[in-house]
Amino acid sequence: METKKQAYISGALTSVWERLKLKVFYEEIGASCESRGIFPYVPHKYKSLDTNPDISVEEMYHSNMEQVDKSNLMIAYVGTPSQGTGMEIERANKNGIKVIILSEKDKSVSRMVKGCPAVIKHIVFTDFSDAKKQLDQALEELIAENKI
Repeated sequence: METKKQAYISGALTSVWERLKLKVFYEEIGASCESRGIFPYVPHKYKSLDTNPDISVEEMYHSNMEQVDKSNLMIAYVGTPSQGTGMEIERANKNGIKVIILSEKDKSVSRMVKGCPAVIKHIVFTDFSDAKKQLDQALEELIAENKI
């Protein structure tokens, strides 16, 4: 029996001015995964301060890291700096989990993130529609090559 594949969808949500737009973007990334038989773990859909205002910071940390550990792939939006996303990328690296990063072409991305050995692809996009198109192609290639 084949093990269900999981992708952890990571990206900034704290202190961002386009929070709702980013949530939709993360959910669209999740939909791209799901349409290919990969379960998308989109953290704000499961453990969110919006829906669980009493969740402790410790519980949030452990829950997210547990989901990273269960994943076969991480897809991380890095166009907006996020300490949490950086921590999740390094956790994926530590556990041998492949990471795809995405950012707008006019955004500067940390050299530490771009140089992380887990990062197998950096999708540089013009808008969210372009990002989704490039991600769909990358996912198809990874699946065809049995890399996830």
